[in-house]
Amino acid sequence: EDEATMFDALHRNERRGLVISGSGGIGKTRLMLELGQLAAQRGFWVCRIENELPAASLRDLAAALPAGKAALLLIDYIEAQSSFPQLVSLIDELADSGSDIRYIASCRASYYAIIGDQAGDHHHVELSTSDDESSLGEWLVGLRGAAIDHILGRAALSQNAPLREACGSMPVLAVFALWLKEQGREQDLQHLLDEEEFTRYVGSRVRRSFRANDAELREVLGSLATLLAMLPLPSTGVPFSSEQGKLLDVLAQDGWIELEESDGEFGRWQAAHDVLVDRILLSAAGHRPTTLEAFVCELLAEAARLGT
Repeated sequence: EDEATMFDALHRNERRGLVISGSGGIGKTRLMLELGQLAAQRGFWVCRIENELPAASLRDLAAALPAGKAALLLIDYIEAQSSFPQLVSLIDELADSGSDIRYIASCRASYYAIIGDQAGDHHHVELSTSDDESSLGEWLVGLRGAAIDHILGRAALSQNAPLREACGSMPVLAVFALWLKEQGREQDLQHLLDEEEFTRYVGSRVRRSFRANDAELREVLGSLATLLAMLPLPSTGVPFSSEQGKLLDVLAQDGWIELEESDGEFGRWQAAHDVLVDRILLSAAGHRPTTLEAFVCELLAEAARLGT
């Protein structure tokens, strides 16, 4: 289905929400923003939610809505929104009182399996890649291609044919290339182009950041994957080990992670590019083919220890 069909399901009030799921970098956020722009053109009040939305703020929004006006909340990465189920319940409660508030949210496909039943009355769209790009529909292929061209064009990179080819149909790789360009990391950008595939680039990047040789790479990847899989994490109050503290320092210095500001006194650490986390996790898992189940159990145990 195309964007208009997705939006019409909300516009006709058939569903109060739309959840877009898929793997990292596939274009969930971009699609959500495109739908938000379409909603604004149709007269919606559109609000992008980047941090936890207090219930009081949502009630204030409902009270401020003029009669006959609808509001649309854009909620990216609901994995980081611990109060998302409560937010959906409150939207339903406000609807019973006459307030027309709807939402579009995005999350990883794996997380939707967990949260789907708690997302209220919603429409679900899963974006997925396949060897046959036509299975995504012409609208998604065109959307992602246009997004990549627009992103690269911001840094005069759209005419760089090798870079455009390296991005394939993944807008997040274009964002990553733009970020390298804006940070003055021309050498890293060239390394990205020199590697035959993005996974090899990530491996060589790990070696350079952590000065790891081939023999040390498995151990470094395992520690790194375990830590990155825990993100986002508060910048204070987390019982990091000494090794994890050192890893965080290197990750922050080399731009793998960023400190996201919040309304409170402290922020939280976020991955600069979630596609990097995906690739590091895959690489770490690939180095443990016979003990993959144990690796997953280690990740879960660490998540429980850190309270993520």
